[in-house]
Amino acid sequence: MKPWERQEHSPYGAWLIGELAKRNMTQAELARLLGVTRQYVSAIINGIQPGLAVIPQIEAVLGKKTPAEVAYIPKKKGRQRIKPINTNPPRKRGRPRKIA
Repeated sequence: MKPWERQEHSPYGAWLIGELAKRNMTQAELARLLGVTRQYVSAIINGIQPGLAVIPQIEAVLGKKTPAEVAYIPKKKGRQRIKPINTNPPRKRGRPRKIA
């Protein structure tokens, strides 16, 4: 996609734009309140970046919960494996030291 071509907003992004418009707030102002860049907020709105870490913060700033119909649902890519937790202490490597 070329930079000058219009992108479709994600459902969450469309909802967020509507909420910002109701409050007469810009993406830059929201980004400043969240402590992130304007580009990051733009990526959330366009659906490029899920923004799962900042969604609770966005809800706190707006004072409104995200409706279930626009909530972000991550897509599973391929087979996801859960890595087991290693409870064994790390091995010492190398030759043992001689105690004189």
